[in-house]
Amino acid sequence: MDHHFDIVFITHNLVTQDRYITKNKTGMREGPLSEAEAMLYNAIISNAAWLALYNRHLFDDYSFPENRYYEDVGVIHRLIHASKESYFLDVALYNHRIGRPGGITTEFDLRKRQDYLDMHKVRIGDLLDWGYESYARELAFSILLKYGLREEFFTNVVRLTRAKISVGWKQRIMLVVFKVSPNMFDSICSITGKRVF
Repeated sequence: MDHHFDIVFITHNLVTQDRYITKNKTGMREGPLSEAEAMLYNAIISNAAWLALYNRHLFDDYSFPENRYYEDVGVIHRLIHASKESYFLDVALYNHRIGRPGGITTEFDLRKRQDYLDMHKVRIGDLLDWGYESYARELAFSILLKYGLREEFFTNVVRLTRAKISVGWKQRIMLVVFKVSPNMFDSICSITGKRVF
């Protein structure tokens, strides 16, 4: 690469407990990314800080909040917005161990949940301010379904809840359950673990 990019996104391998390795497929083409494509990568494919290399100057104005879980969720999209040029390199430079005991996403508690929600409130608000309503809508709906959140989470995205959302049959069922009985929805989430689907 004979060009200067502020952010270079990479892909990763998924490594199971029994050491089975598979490359995570993004479906994206290798090459330069527009801001919208970089936001799509961050909003839909992954928001993990470890899936990119960043030019140091981006951290002159932004830093990760201390003592918070999911701190990258509230910052990475801002680095993308501040960057001039991004690139997607379709090379797995990171091995991500899934299902590891003690991992941030395998053990769940109220503090992690609150930090997750706080960081996503920032992210969704910024996406709306920057005109990325479809990404914000998908993200908000996904959070609603996966975590059984109440309506107050959507105070800054009320207009999105009225927008037409294309969802699968499992999501429709869970949304009906949530609207009829949020407590039942919470029970289903508790029984099945952190993820509904």
